[in-house]
Amino acid sequence: MPKLVSIVGVGGLGSPAALCIAAAGPDIILRLIDPDEVERSNLNRQILFSADDLGKPKVDAAAAKLAPAVCEQIRERLSPENAARLLAGSDYVIDGTDSVAAKLAINDFCIAEAIPFSYGGVRAWGGMCLAVNNPGAGGCVRCLFGTFTDDDIDQLGAACQAQGIVGAAAGVIGTLQAQATLSYFENPEALASSSLKRFEIGMSQVAESTVLPAPDCPLCSEREDAVLDLKSETCPMTFLHTKLALEKIPQGGKLRVLFGNEKSCTEVSTSCTKEGHTVTPAAHEPQTNRWEVIIERR
Repeated sequence: MPKLVSIVGVGGLGSPAALCIAAAGPDIILRLIDPDEVERSNLNRQILFSADDLGKPKVDAAAAKLAPAVCEQIRERLSPENAARLLAGSDYVIDGTDSVAAKLAINDFCIAEAIPFSYGGVRAWGGMCLAVNNPGAGGCVRCLFGTFTDDDIDQLGAACQAQGIVGAAAGVIGTLQAQATLSYFENPEALASSSLKRFEIGMSQVAESTVLPAPDCPLCSEREDAVLDLKSETCPMTFLHTKLALEKIPQGGKLRVLFGNEKSCTEVSTSCTKEGHTVTPAAHEPQTNRWEVIIERR
């Protein structure tokens, strides 16, 4: 059965993402969501469009260029109020919007419904792609950036408009979002729960890291029954403390365990698996050298 990929925002990010996914073959249906018409200022970075498309709805112009790929066109602006309706049935969601409010709405809906998605953001000469492959197990957009107030949202939007966007940077990030989508459909179990890729024009490579659930995230921090911080502990005490913590949570409950080194993380994961508990693949945060697993009690 074909997979349904919803692309929200058919602009600098959504255009290259849609092109790459449409070229992958007939097993994917694209749902294009965008309220805008093509403007001349779009043409330097929105590679689906040409001067002949000026004034046309972006979703219609894009669908015509992507044929014979099957596309659904929705000419609406995504918001917290309509996200559930616009994204219903999606197997994967690509966030190509230029609105912080829309990005948070996509993030919150996909986390709540356990739909994998990718966040894309570009400013000036670079940007980032966050692929949330296992919603709830890894970090999300709110984990990455923290909490947002209305003033924060306004300031971010103003900063992006002031700095502008280099077309090549948008093309790279949109392509990374497409690759994240196709990699998920190919082998989701092989991917990190949440993988962040950063790119700046002039860098020799794309920098990659893992995003872990933030303790204060309103979406991800409540998915465990308990959190055990073992960053200052070493083996064999790490396993003993983990075992005691598991005994305090109900059957089927989840324990998030934080480690200060890979050795302790690996040994505790192996021991808990042998005892019949379910252990998520380890996640690593290079900036703090923090390792983490989530253990579901048998």
